[in-house]
Amino acid sequence: MSLELISSHLDASFLNDCLIEAIIGQGLDGEIVRFSKKKDNTKGVLKIPRHDLTHEIEILSKLIPHQNIVTFNGVQRTKRGEGILLEHLEGQDLFSMLEEENNLYESIAKDILRQILTAIKSIHSQNIVHRDIKLENIFVSPKCSVKLLDFGLSETISDDISLTELSGTPSYIAPEMINKALNPSMNGYGRPVDIWACGVLLYAMISGSFPFWHEKQFRRYQLILEGEIDLSDGGWEDVSEKAKSLIRSLLTLDPSIRPSASEALNHCWFN
Repeated sequence: MSLELISSHLDASFLNDCLIEAIIGQGLDGEIVRFSKKKDNTKGVLKIPRHDLTHEIEILSKLIPHQNIVTFNGVQRTKRGEGILLEHLEGQDLFSMLEEENNLYESIAKDILRQILTAIKSIHSQNIVHRDIKLENIFVSPKCSVKLLDFGLSETISDDISLTELSGTPSYIAPEMINKALNPSMNGYGRPVDIWACGVLLYAMISGSFPFWHEKQFRRYQLILEGEIDLSDGGWEDVSEKAKSLIRSLLTLDPSIRPSASEALNHCWFN
């Protein structure tokens, strides 16, 4: 989509005050553009909706500001509905970072995961589950400062068994989500699904691959339900036992004994 076409969806008042500089992302939710304010050249980001973003706006409005969570700057009326204004970030997402590096030094992975878990600890304390923790939703600055992005699939919860739908990105989906989809009579899920996704992230950062991967999605779900990971060879020989211990802990099949974000941050690997 061209900048001209993007501009046609925006309010005249916004275009009078701001200059659209670039399209920096496109997804199912809509286009994400970078803009600068004409009066002082301050940069920002606008998510232009393809469908109603009311739910995501409600979640973002509830969030307590946090250094590791993208800053929500309000809403902006567009011809396709209310768009979301966010802070402009310098750097790249973790997926792009791994594409360039293949895998990360353990010390860098540790620093990044610590910040991710700190963000998750904050949202979980506010009874919010992200449900789409993945490489593409982790933004890393040139100085390795981390921001958690995209709350489009997030939900507010009252307990850790109330969510029921299969939601998120297949490679990161927790086993309890799949079990609930296969057996509706089972309990639902909650905060622990974000912790499982952190285990997938850590595995991917250190190894450059996913712990449960198959090109066929059904088989991938079977591998997740089996939960077997081999950290003994294939490049894992040089990884510390503490890092492997945390990966196994985060990827615990039983959500009731999977660590919380706070407990994970107290793991010996971080100390």
